[in-house]
Amino acid sequence: MGSKVEAEPLVFFKPSSSLIQNPNEVILPNFSEEVHHEVELFFQVSKDVHQIRKNEVSNFIEGIGIGVDFTARDLQKIAKDGGKPWSLAKGFYQSAPISDVSSQLNFLENFDLELKVNGKTKQKGNTKDMIWGIPDLLVYLSNRFYLNAGDIIFTGTPKGVAKVEKGDRIEAFLNNTKMLDFSLK
Repeated sequence: MGSKVEAEPLVFFKPSSSLIQNPNEVILPNFSEEVHHEVELFFQVSKDVHQIRKNEVSNFIEGIGIGVDFTARDLQKIAKDGGKPWSLAKGFYQSAPISDVSSQLNFLENFDLELKVNGKTKQKGNTKDMIWGIPDLLVYLSNRFYLNAGDIIFTGTPKGVAKVEKGDRIEAFLNNTKMLDFSLK
């Protein structure tokens, strides 16, 4: 997204009310004029974990899926400019629609992601091009937090992030399989 690459991953939290699994519709917030889509692979933690090493990662991943990290860019800019957290910009109600969790784990760092808005591809990429891979993220996070079974970790987004509008239809694909299909309300 054109940001400076940091020495450590940028981390933020979304409350459980932001998650919505396999929605038909997602409600956009009425307090933002600039909500953007960010298609992302996510993985789900299989059991409680704290302070693991890279060679242990596969023992702690339940599965993967695809999600959309909706961000209120106008609120994020205000927060960034003021040196404040991004909670309001990232954690609003239904800001994280996700697919079902798949146990497809045979290659943790080579997944194709695609997001279409109204039938047009807006984002397309592969997780092998991410700055931080799944193993790196799980090791990093488990060494800073105590992670619980069921926690969902989004991994980052390819280029093409853009504004969405009410009425838009969003489709998200993982390895060319449509995993999400919903409209914005």
